[in-house]
Amino acid sequence: MTKIKTSRLKVLSLLCMGCVLVFIVSCGSLESLVGTTPTVLEDSAEPSLLSDLSNSDRTISSTDRPDLDNTKPESDSVAMMEPDIILPSASLDQPLPPLDPDAPLHTLPPPSKSGSKLDPFDPSLPSIKAGSLPGSGQELPPVDPSAGLPQDPNAPARPPQNIKDAVVGPAACNSLGLLFSPPDYGVELGQPISDPGVTILNDGKIRLYIFAQGVGVVSATSDDGIKFTQDPGVRLPEGIGGQSKPFKLDDGRIRLYSTKIDGINSFISEDGLTFVEEAGYRVTAKDAGLQTISSPSIIEISSGKYRMYYSTIAFPGEKPGGRRIGSAFSSDLMNWTVDPGFRLGPGSPNLTDSAEHPAAVKASNGSLYLFYGKFPGPGTVTEGMYRAESKDGINFDKESYTGLYFANDAAVLKKSDGGRVLYYGDFDTEIGGQIFVAECEDW
Repeated sequence: MTKIKTSRLKVLSLLCMGCVLVFIVSCGSLESLVGTTPTVLEDSAEPSLLSDLSNSDRTISSTDRPDLDNTKPESDSVAMMEPDIILPSASLDQPLPPLDPDAPLHTLPPPSKSGSKLDPFDPSLPSIKAGSLPGSGQELPPVDPSAGLPQDPNAPARPPQNIKDAVVGPAACNSLGLLFSPPDYGVELGQPISDPGVTILNDGKIRLYIFAQGVGVVSATSDDGIKFTQDPGVRLPEGIGGQSKPFKLDDGRIRLYSTKIDGINSFISEDGLTFVEEAGYRVTAKDAGLQTISSPSIIEISSGKYRMYYSTIAFPGEKPGGRRIGSAFSSDLMNWTVDPGFRLGPGSPNLTDSAEHPAAVKASNGSLYLFYGKFPGPGTVTEGMYRAESKDGINFDKESYTGLYFANDAAVLKKSDGGRVLYYGDFDTEIGGQIFVAECEDW
């Protein structure tokens, strides 16, 4: 009985071994037993199980496992033990898909799905032309070799540039050249000679009063209003007045109206050279509704009636723009009453751009002209000398550009021969403030 059972066990063992062999043969290799990806061979029939295990003379088909460089020798030792790497079946000499121009740097397009073939190259597709944007069909502008590098979009904006193309109106003035600049009057280079004021003396000569930085108010005299000779000495020491404008009284004396930031003061002279300060202020900044006040210009509007025009002045470091011109009325040139509102600049009824340093003159048509500096800030308008017109001395309109670019601090003179002369200041960063003279076509 025991022998029968033993025989049965042997038979069962043989049957089990046969099943295992059949399973191995059906799988094709030992790789299926170790969990690797099976490789389908072109020759499906194997000589025996032993040949599968040794793999001593088995060669893997190139379709099963492509060689990346086509030169690598086949391995005879562990080919059956290494898992197969399945690459795209397309040939490596086919073109890769085009790169995305909008993709970040150092990135590659995503790989195709494992085992799939790349799309074959279509020669009918349009090629990317130089100077065009792929996919847009739009031509890019040609490269300018003289252009600078692209600007950083996060960089601060470049400051606006001054505009020089304003149309010159009927107030056209033609500069005749330079009169004074440092080191005239002992002014250091880079410092201002500025703020001219002019009057006709009793002997018919013309005297120009100007401010010299570090010196004070000085003067020069001319026979024709074009060529001047410096007067010796100082009219007003620095610190007691500046931006001075003279007015000749009926008795021949010269009253010099000057600026002390918080008010307009005055000085009187018999000869126009030696001045004595008059008590008090003529107009205060507080009365004018301003923080600062400067540049008084006086004109007789009718017999015994006078009007003063003045403006605000910028503090050091203050931004350009926002300057206003106001006015005051007097019948004795000493006591002044501020006119309501402003003539030019913010708050005025018509011309609301920044306006400063006025100079008033009567026009031949009975109107009153006001020359002034217009400096709202770079990139706004053509900055420089402008002129506005008024019928009543209060409401100004008909503004026109004189053509004097970046000019300011006007002083106007109608000579006895009818000539119209305008003196003005300009500033050069290397030289300093300078005084120029111009002739104007109309007033």
